[in-house]
Amino acid sequence: MSAFSLGVGGGVAGLLGAALAHVLVTGLGFDDTVFGLSLSTGLLYGAIATGLSRRAGLGLVGFALPFFGIALPLGIASRFETVRFGPDQLIAGAYIISIWASIFAVGALLPKPRLWRSGLGSIAGAFSAYLALSAILRLSGMAAWPWPMRSLWPPPVALLDGLMNGAGMGLGIWFSLRKTEAT
Repeated sequence: MSAFSLGVGGGVAGLLGAALAHVLVTGLGFDDTVFGLSLSTGLLYGAIATGLSRRAGLGLVGFALPFFGIALPLGIASRFETVRFGPDQLIAGAYIISIWASIFAVGALLPKPRLWRSGLGSIAGAFSAYLALSAILRLSGMAAWPWPMRSLWPPPVALLDGLMNGAGMGLGIWFSLRKTEAT
């Protein structure tokens, strides 16, 4: 796997996954629900996993981990009236844990043989992309751009996030595999 194929494959898949997730979730009217959050996150990481691996099986893993990692705990918690955490904390916790677990799993399951190091490389690449995106948004003021929430056109910030996250994961995996081959 080359740096170009992983970086471009992950980046293009992340861009397309972010667009598809936004159009489907907004078009179906699930944009303000836990199901919408689960579905959009699952579609994004499923697309990135498919773009990186070009295998439907890993794409399904990329979809299922964040989808069920968000939907199941929040669905179960919504059935109980007394929850120790507030709903915002619960949503944030489920989201953060499922995202990073998905990023690690996609990276670890991509190469043959399976390598935990590539999972860590995927996390490092995604985190680097997050830092770069944060800097771009802060310096450009792009995060403050007005965007109609119910628009079927995906916001530029979401597209840039998908692009950078997919490319970062791909390059992080490539770098970790390169290090593995060198040792």
